[in-house]
Amino acid sequence: MILSLKPNGLSGHRTVNPQREYFYEIDADGRLFHDGSELTDTRFLDFFFTHLKPNPGPLHPEYAFLSPCGREMNYIKSSSPIVFRALMKFETGTSLLYAGQKLQPFMPEALTLDASGQLYHPTEIGIAGRLGRHALLEISKFIYQEEGRYWIRWNSEQYCIATKST
Repeated sequence: MILSLKPNGLSGHRTVNPQREYFYEIDADGRLFHDGSELTDTRFLDFFFTHLKPNPGPLHPEYAFLSPCGREMNYIKSSSPIVFRALMKFETGTSLLYAGQKLQPFMPEALTLDASGQLYHPTEIGIAGRLGRHALLEISKFIYQEEGRYWIRWNSEQYCIATKST
């Protein structure tokens, strides 16, 4: 919590700022933890990840992301907070699953590969999501390498996977 002195400064009492702070971690599989306990409520996870954004600072710079909720500020420690868990095929198209039950339409032409070999896909909230191990296993059968570049063959089309800088 953030503490501040009363405006008159004379009484010496401290008042608590109405903003509460909570601290979370996201593991390599995209699971959300608070105080060592995994949070699994689908509606909460969907809300939490919908409001995810980079931490503009200056408070808690070791937490790269935050998810505001009313008077609460939820700080998140993770280098890649969105992890796509599965590739879901529907009659209307294919989507990537993350958070609780959030779906991101799959766009093979938008895939990027970073220097460490991690595959990323953009999200509607502007933060690139990393393909987790299960989603990567599903997609890997469509990926091939040719002349030093990676490609994905998807629905009779082929797309070059861009290399992500930094």
